[in-house]
This record gives sequence, structure tokens and C-alpha cells, in this order.
Amino acid sequence: MLDHPTFWQSRNIKGIHELYSERVVTLDSLLEKAKTISRFTILLTHYTPTYITLKGEIRRDYAQMGSQRVEELLKHHSPKLAIHGHAHSGLKKAQLNKVRIYNVALPLNRQIAIIKNS
Repeated sequence: MLDHPTFWQSRNIKGIHELYSERVVTLDSLLEKAKTISRFTILLTHYTPTYITLKGEIRRDYAQMGSQRVEELLKHHSPKLAIHGHAHSGLKKAQLNKVRIYNVALPLNRQIAIIKNS
């Protein structure tokens, strides 16, 4: 989900703003549930769940590439890892509190990303 839908999404997906808001609520619920059934939670998204790994992208495009609302969920639920793509010129990895964040976008990494447990 994005903080601001792309121009194409706004034109072609009816109710996209509401859809993204609903997805944040759903993701919050799923992350809460995951904590009750597992000690190791991974958040896997297409869009970046934080603006941190967008460094290197055009700043004015951040809201159409990622979500600060999801970043708040990362802070609250602290999954072990957050893995995403989409940020082709961003950072390969970052950390938000205890959450390790990996940008596995192929154009950025130029190869299949391998994440090693460390």
C-alpha cells in the first residue's frame, strides 16, 4: 500500500484511497495475530513499508512508492524482517528500531537478493 496512490491507480481503481486505508487496518491485525503464533515474523510487501529505503529515489515520489503508515506498524509490531521491492534506486538495507529492512528490487541489486541470518 502507498501513502498516496499513483496517478494511474487514482484514475483506474475505484476507491483506491479507502482500499489502502483498509489494508493498513488488515495488516495491523495480521501482524498482531502473527505475534501470538510465531516468534519470528516476516513482513513481505511489494511497496516499501518505510521511506528509509527510498533514500536515493526522487523525494517527491516517496508517497507513491511507500508508506509511513506501514512504518508505524513496523515500529509497533517489530517483525524480525521486512522485505520489499519496488525501490529501484533506494537503499538495499536499513534498520528501523530492531526491524531489519531489505529492499530486494532486482534493478537495485542486479541479482537475486540473498538474505543471510546474522
